Amino acid sequence: MGVFVSRGLFLDRYACSLGEAGLFDIEVKLALEEDEGTGPCHLARLIARFPVVLSVDLLVDGNRTPFEVGNA
Repeated sequence: MGVFVSRGLFLDRYACSLGEAGLFDIEVKLALEEDEGTGPCHLARLIARFPVVLSVDLLVDGNRTPFEVGNA
């Protein structure tokens, strides 16, 4: 939760489901403080670094948004 608060992100929704082949699908929906644009990319980069994470898709307002894993 510290990552959310420190980046001005407010958790709107969190959902997790067990998918095919025993993989978990996790969805995190966030609200941003005004003028806060780096929080979602930062969070996506942090999640992508976990060794058990296969892939991360970042969607902003329903549109897939690129983020660079190498930059923190």
